Amino acid sequence: MTSALNQFDTTPQQVPDLSLSLPSQVSQDIMYKTNTFVIQVTEDTFSIEDFFIFLFTYYIICVSCLCVIDNTYLIDKDTENDDLVTYGFNKCKGLKICSHNVNRLECKFDEIRYNLMSTPNPPDIIGYCETFLGKNTSDREIDIPGYILQRKDRQSDGGGGWAVYLTETTSFSRKNDFEISNIETMWFEVKPSYKKSFLLCFVYRPPKSLIGWIDKFEDEIKIAMKYNSDVILMGDFNINCLQPNKIPQRWLTALETYNFQQVIKEPTRVTNNK
Repeated sequence: MTSALNQFDTTPQQVPDLSLSLPSQVSQDIMYKTNTFVIQVTEDTFSIEDFFIFLFTYYIICVSCLCVIDNTYLIDKDTENDDLVTYGFNKCKGLKICSHNVNRLECKFDEIRYNLMSTPNPPDIIGYCETFLGKNTSDREIDIPGYILQRKDRQSDGGGGWAVYLTETTSFSRKNDFEISNIETMWFEVKPSYKKSFLLCFVYRPPKSLIGWIDKFEDEIKIAMKYNSDVILMGDFNINCLQPNKIPQRWLTALETYNFQQVIKEPTRVTNNK
């Protein structure tokens, strides 16, 4: 009788090779590169253990690359923030008001809009003179979200003009009835919730204005003072207050008569001749 054991083939069997082979077209040198890491595979075959080590190393490289990209983005973002115009209001409380001579608003509007929407503590009211706007530019084209636009374009010979932006949370009314002259002024009554209302006037005086300009402006001040004696004047007067001998005496008299005080003590514009 044949033993049961003889029914099984006891010939030693060859253990299958568990190595992985790369296709012939990929069996050449393979280079994986990043900014700081290089992995080179030069073998035609490698074991499962080597394969998993390769996958783990490749994963580490991908994560490192993502970190580099993220850090680069943060650096670029910080650099952009450094270019922001903060208007000097970072630590200010209360109502924030400022004025700029923009010298053509449309060509600088994207920058203005970006700064007002991105700066951490933007002004509540900001006036831009010398806008050079006309009837061909609609309010919609120069609209800034979160702000209400009030404008006054120059009616003759181009140039000039005012655009004033007030936040939607600012309570105000336009006082067109104060603007009796053909000079470039914009009057507002501002009504803060924490104090009594005051008058705010944005003024632009062209450099070559005659002495009669002061008389016209004083006529508007007289009307305003009868309504509210708390008045703030802002704008570009084109008068060099650092050279007292060149300030028109008529202007000094007007300031003294209505008890206005010059708040700005430093030059706001410096040129070669002035």
